[in-house]
Amino acid sequence: MLNKKVLIWYRSELLKRNGGPSTYLYNLKQYVDEHNLSIDFLSEMNLESDKINQESKSNSNQSLFYKIYNLFIPFFIRNIFWGNVNLIKYLIDCKTLNIQLYNQIDVNQYDIIHFHTVKEFYKTYPLLTNYEGKVALTIHSPVPYYVELVQNFLDRKIFSLPFLIKKLRNIDEYAIKKADVIIIPTEYSFDSYSLYWKGFNDIIKNKNIAYVLTGIPEEEIKADKNTIRKQLNIPDNALMLLYVGRHNRFKGYDILKKIGKEVLAKYNDVYIIVCGKEDPLKGLNHERWKEVGWTEDPHSYINACDIFILPNKDTFFDLILLEVMSLGKTVMLSNTGGNKHFYDLNNSSMYFFNYHSINNILDTFDTLYNQKSKLEKYSRINYENYILKYTLDKFGQNYTELYNNL
Repeated sequence: MLNKKVLIWYRSELLKRNGGPSTYLYNLKQYVDEHNLSIDFLSEMNLESDKINQESKSNSNQSLFYKIYNLFIPFFIRNIFWGNVNLIKYLIDCKTLNIQLYNQIDVNQYDIIHFHTVKEFYKTYPLLTNYEGKVALTIHSPVPYYVELVQNFLDRKIFSLPFLIKKLRNIDEYAIKKADVIIIPTEYSFDSYSLYWKGFNDIIKNKNIAYVLTGIPEEEIKADKNTIRKQLNIPDNALMLLYVGRHNRFKGYDILKKIGKEVLAKYNDVYIIVCGKEDPLKGLNHERWKEVGWTEDPHSYINACDIFILPNKDTFFDLILLEVMSLGKTVMLSNTGGNKHFYDLNNSSMYFFNYHSINNILDTFDTLYNQKSKLEKYSRINYENYILKYTLDKFGQNYTELYNNL
């Protein structure tokens, strides 16, 4: 039973299939509602405020000016210009305090305020001068958030204006230093931060860091295995390798393409299926490489696959891995970040590889291919581990215990 009152400070909509903090908190709210816990979600409070502006594409892009601009200015130059503009807009937004929103909330009715983005922490913490409770922060990015921002807008750090990097990093540093407690899923979740951020280890050396294992509801499928494989024209005796996620370098999609080229050339009975928007990186042009695109039902594809691949270069604690476990599938995954938590399991059907070595990844796949008749039997172990540690009930119980002890 929760004996504290908590405010979850996250302003965007909670969505089942959005990923990141949106889906993480969507799952947590399910548990909170089922058990009537004293946890309020800012996004559900319908306050009159300076609402977050959702990104949208303006019709002005179709104006004559933009047509001429797009025609004569190379895409590479446009990307650098608008990327830096978006980073500047982010900085300006961070400097705008949440005064209107804050004035509508009696913060001292809460024992804990738990922020889920560094931006909202930065915009709100200076207003908490009279707040008497604890301030918690969870950063959901696999790398420092300022690095992820630059990657999203520019793809390469070297293309950003030099002064922007320092200012963006200062926002992350402020939030980490000021928070009373940093909450992350595992001891491995921050592994990649020191690789991108010199001095990060010194910043968190004396911080109070708490660990709360993530959990999810058991996933349901809408279409059975045979239906999905028939839709994709995959023969019954073929092996289906599945990737679900964003098509970028952080997620290892570039690695997937490299090994995909080798695997498809070597094995005539392997099909590689990819779910997720085909952007910014594009898939291979091969008859047995199939891009499904964005889908509201990735679980039916997971259920239909023989092997799921998770080639992240950096990872916080990937929700999709828990979804795969809940459906009892064999996984091959990179030994990095939050993935390493699963390396410590005594018994699992997870096969780890070094993402720096294409040969090591191919060897891992070969091992699984050579025992493909046993994969279904082996994969049951992952479902058993999910039931043991990673269900929605376990998730809610973990948070209840943590909040009670703060």
